[in-house]
Amino acid sequence: MCVSTRHTQLDILEKVVDAPLQRLLVERIVEVVEHTMKEELDNWLDQMKEEIRQNYFVKLRNSGAHRENQLQA
Repeated sequence: MCVSTRHTQLDILEKVVDAPLQRLLVERIVEVVEHTMKEELDNWLDQMKEEIRQNYFVKLRNSGAHRENQLQA
């Protein structure tokens, strides 16, 4: 009888604690994922700006210098 009562108490405790605990766990996971995604998106934007600057503007600058050298020659 004592085991049955103890088992019932554990079942009730599990039902009372389990749902809120799972909800808190899911909320925390969502917070971490959102934060990580935000950091990655912020870094991605900075990286894309740098790649555009390097690939576009540096090539234009080098292209202009190349043309000047051709004109001088």
